[in-house]
Amino acid sequence: MIVGVPKETSEGERRVALVPELVSRLSKAGLELLVENGAGVSAGFPDAAYQQQGASLDSNFLSRADIVLKVQPPNSSEIQSMKESVLLIGFLAPYNQPEMIKALAARKATAFAMELMPRITRAQSMDTLSAMSTVSGYKAVLLAASRLNILPAAHDRRWNAYSRPRIHHWGGRRRFASDWHRPPSRRRRRGL
Repeated sequence: MIVGVPKETSEGERRVALVPELVSRLSKAGLELLVENGAGVSAGFPDAAYQQQGASLDSNFLSRADIVLKVQPPNSSEIQSMKESVLLIGFLAPYNQPEMIKALAARKATAFAMELMPRITRAQSMDTLSAMSTVSGYKAVLLAASRLNILPAAHDRRWNAYSRPRIHHWGGRRRFASDWHRPPSRRRRRGL
């Protein structure tokens, strides 16, 4: 079977449906992988990385691929280029694009919309929405912190988890910052 990974054509889409480290695993399973030239470049994966793992670069592979992996739904020209009875896997938004679904049905394609994969324990390894929301949640916090200019410096001890506790001197007594979270009775027992 031939697996094809096209370059994403949606505006602003930087992801790629298959990373190079998975190419060797799929090749060992007996699949031939064809990757479109430049498919992973915007995601940070050069064509050479795919070739090193065993994939072939090809720009006219859609007519030969038995399985097509995409991130965004295919456009009409991609659907017309696909082989009949192709298996399409990706984020397809089937409820928002009935024309695309009709075009895929006319090509006798079998399509798996990854966003409709059940979010249950058994299907957790295939749950792409949880993985994407986790990544976007982390990225949102980092983007907000960088916009607000509140990212801590790596050498700032206040943000270092392994730094010693701060000792404050008020009125000649040593007080640990952590002591203010204790009840007053425990503070008195320690002589604070």
